[in-house]
Amino acid sequence: IFSSAVTGILLFSIFHLYECIAIELCFRNHLEYHREFVDVPFWNLGLLPEFLLEFLVCFVHPGPRLHFNLTVEARGRLSIYNSESILVAWMFMRLYTLWRYYREWMFMRYTSKNFASRLSDVSMDSKLAIKAILADVPFQTISFLFLLMTFTLAYLVRIAEAPANMEHIYFWNQLWLIVVTATSTGYGDLYPLTHLGRFVCTLAMIAGIVLTAVLITTVSTNLELNAGEHRLMNFLQSEHWEREIKVAASRSIQSWWRRAIFHPKTLQALRNFKAKKKAYRKFLEATPHFSSFVESMKQDTEMVRQTLSKIEGKVVSGLDLGKLDRGPRGAGGLGGLSSFGGGGGSG
Repeated sequence: IFSSAVTGILLFSIFHLYECIAIELCFRNHLEYHREFVDVPFWNLGLLPEFLLEFLVCFVHPGPRLHFNLTVEARGRLSIYNSESILVAWMFMRLYTLWRYYREWMFMRYTSKNFASRLSDVSMDSKLAIKAILADVPFQTISFLFLLMTFTLAYLVRIAEAPANMEHIYFWNQLWLIVVTATSTGYGDLYPLTHLGRFVCTLAMIAGIVLTAVLITTVSTNLELNAGEHRLMNFLQSEHWEREIKVAASRSIQSWWRRAIFHPKTLQALRNFKAKKKAYRKFLEATPHFSSFVESMKQDTEMVRQTLSKIEGKVVSGLDLGKLDRGPRGAGGLGGLSSFGGGGGSG
């Protein structure tokens, strides 16, 4: 009775969902094409085959007075399945309704979803929903799907193997079998004996491969650098490359110099420079008055600079410039200029 009541509520929910879809399509027709709003039933909008398929999947359930046994012989073993087990295994197909309602709820939060879908030419279907969920919460989604797959397939293995295999009486054995099968481990301590059990384990293999591929893709995507990390690493790499370029340039110059210093033309130029330097030194030693003239010019230039600095200091302090003429001849002032003149004449 409880199963029938839950089934009735589920069928009513599916019918109401299709009515809502029909109303949404009528509103879209009214808003986008500016036509008069007409409430059209969903069976007149081409949704009747899809509704009948979902109705058939969700209608099957163990009734209050429905009971029969099904005998199957496989590999020399006789398995007897009761009607409740078969119908409960069929009822696991109702799990798709969870995904159906979750997908509709996820897209229903966006008011401009239809306009954005038409503008970007992307259909808002299950494929887009799966991509959005994996991009938002990837590891939580994979963990939930793995747990759901494990418990669902383990219960199906229990239904298929319990009448023919005593090792599958305990539910933990079925869980262990599904885990080692989905992860491609296969210890061999537990294995199915019936054809139905083998089919369920095959589904576990396929589901495990798909989840493993999704997990690898998710991990590789999360390990990639984002835009900010790319900019940071490019800046650090540019600094490193600049330092490496400087080191390479210095090594190139050193290598060139070590090779060029022993070149015949380089050695000849160095010998010529040494000879000219030696000749210039001999010239200075041969003409001592020339060197003394240079030293006298340096002293007179320094004296002029000191005198000009003193004059500037006096002007700034507001003193009388005439005091500079009454000073001693060699003590500074303008007398330094006459001495410079005299020195220049004698030179």
